[in-house]
Formats: sequence, structure tokens, C-alpha cells
Amino acid sequence: GKLATVYQCELFALHMASIWINENIGTTSIINLFSDSQASLLALTSTSISSRLVLDIADQLNTLGTSHKVELRWVPGHEGVYGNELADELAREGSSSTPIGPEPFLPLSEGIINTHIKDYLFNLHIKKYKQVALSDKGKTPLTFFLNKHRYKKINITGTHIRWLTWLLSGHSPLAYFQTVANNSKFETQDCEHCPGEAETSQHFLCECIQLMTTRMRIFGKPTLTIEELINSKLDHIIKFVEQSTRFDRDDLFG
Repeated sequence: GKLATVYQCELFALHMASIWINENIGTTSIINLFSDSQASLLALTSTSISSRLVLDIADQLNTLGTSHKVELRWVPGHEGVYGNELADELAREGSSSTPIGPEPFLPLSEGIINTHIKDYLFNLHIKKYKQVALSDKGKTPLTFFLNKHRYKKINITGTHIRWLTWLLSGHSPLAYFQTVANNSKFETQDCEHCPGEAETSQHFLCECIQLMTTRMRIFGKPTLTIEELINSKLDHIIKFVEQSTRFDRDDLFG
């Protein structure tokens, strides 16, 4: 809560400082940025950055570094360091004054704005998908897959994308959906190897007895729970479908 807010404010301060320097100092200079936030400085010097705000600041500093010598320095807080004490005083003065202008009063980086837009669209996508009329039994829980992988770029072939789309949406050549879709060439929704069991995406991927050896070879288990499937690597799922040859048949859609 409070510590996270202080951390964010420290990062915003560094962000604003780096932007101001980029816009106002044209000649080559030696630039020292001081902060009493060890967490902020450690985040900026980390080899792995996950925060979009930290990444934006790092980009600004890297831009500065092409024409200036830039150093990040830590100073102890509340230890009589004049510049740091002055910064704290200005922050207190600013927080106690009445804001002027439209919200938000703290600047938002482009990265944060883009992240919020993507999150909004992602949540809208999930909401719309949950409202799809097709029976839940006819599709693997795509919601869980999307929550894990979100909108990551996946470098796979068009054929593999088609397989995953079939399986995750439920709109597939499998017997259950073809029966639900009133395909007259399908007399039953059952799996041809498992009488009495509907051939859904989940059954095909996790349970079909015909594919137990293939499942064991790829996933290390003859059957899977849906949670185990979701936590599997996508290339393992693709490899399983490929070795099953289920989607190689000429009569896919009856």
C-alpha cells in the first residue's frame, strides 16, 4: 500500500527528471541523478525489467546516455543532504496545495497508458467470450489459456494456429461440436475409441484412451487434468495434436 505508493512516486520523479533533461539540456554534460529510494535505483539497474514505468525511465536514461555521461547516485534520506531535504520539502508543499487542472495530477507514462488500454481490451475480450452461446462442454476453457498467455506473440505455423483455434474455441472437427452444429454426417457425439464419452476438446487432449501412450510420451502422464493441460507448454500441445494425427484425416468435417 503506502510503500508501493512511495516507490511509484520516486519512480515518477525520476521519470519527470529524465524527460526534462532530455528536452532542456542539449550540450554534452555530466548528469548525476540523486535519489534516496534504493528500490527505484535497483529496479533501474536490474538486468530484468517487468514494470513499464521502469522501462520508460530506462529508455529515457539510455537516450540521455548517447550524448551525456549519466550516473545514478543514492543519497540517504533525512540525513541533512541539502538537495534531498529540499526535494522532500517541495514534495510536502505540493501535496498540501490544491491541485490546478484536470486529473490525473501525476503524469502517466506512455507505457502505463498502453498497459491500461491493453488490460481493458483483454478483460472485454474475456467477458465477451464467456457470453458465447456454445456449451462450455464443447470447448476447452479458453479463459484460462488467455489469462496465462494473454496477447503474447506466438511464433508457430498457420496450421498449428488453426489446430489451437479449433481446440480452444470448441468449433472443431471433433464429434461433439459437429453433432451440436447439426452435421448430419455425424450420428453421435461420442469419441470413436471411448463409447459413452463425448469427443470434446478436453476429452481429446486429456482423456481419450487411444492416445494415452502419446500423452505419456509428451506430457509424462497417460491422462491430464485441465489444470495440467493449461500449465503445459503450447509446443507440447501442438506436438500431441500432430502425433495423434486426428486432424490429418480427410473426413474432418464429415
